[in-house]
Amino acid sequence: MTMNGRRIGKMILNCFATAFIYLVMYYLSYRVFREYLFVWTADNRYWYTWILPFVFIFLGKYIISYSITFGSIAGTFTGQYLGDYIQKIRMEKITLYSTAEERWHLSLHYGVAIWLAVILIFLVIGILLEKKLKKKALLKYNPNEEPGELPFIVRKFSRLFEIKKNCCSGRCSACFCSNSFKVKELSRGLEPPTSALPRRRATDCAKTACCMVFHTQ
Repeated sequence: MTMNGRRIGKMILNCFATAFIYLVMYYLSYRVFREYLFVWTADNRYWYTWILPFVFIFLGKYIISYSITFGSIAGTFTGQYLGDYIQKIRMEKITLYSTAEERWHLSLHYGVAIWLAVILIFLVIGILLEKKLKKKALLKYNPNEEPGELPFIVRKFSRLFEIKKNCCSGRCSACFCSNSFKVKELSRGLEPPTSALPRRRATDCAKTACCMVFHTQ
């Protein structure tokens, strides 16, 4: 299977997983929990926040996608029960002399606001985690990996690479040949080889059908 085929398969799999999670939550909201926020979010289609996970899946940001999905679930539970607690405390302030406006204000349920706030918090955490893992992957990149094994950065973050024909124009430090699935160190003549692998000229690599190039700039 080609790299593009794997990527498309991974996208489809994650789309099905995300859709399944939302459908289960939708079903349980009516059949099991049947409380204010669970029913409200289901009735309002989760304010279409479920679209965002699918967008990030197609962008290859799987961590951010699942952060939103699980943030919505956590936000629903937190908003319902924390909202109930806040509402109970505020309603104790209602007296016989309270006006209709004060009664309405003190009986408000803040579940929706809490739900959205939790989603936002999970989204921020997902973005930070995505950046951290990408940075860690760059630091782990090792051109001396055993031939035949995909580099860590290719396996986990293939979007950091771009596919080009005749890619080896001197801007890259390592070339991943799609024909052989091996990493070969490039040498531009002036720089000493940085691995035990044999020297490989840029012109040799340019003869392959296409290469995945990791740019250093």
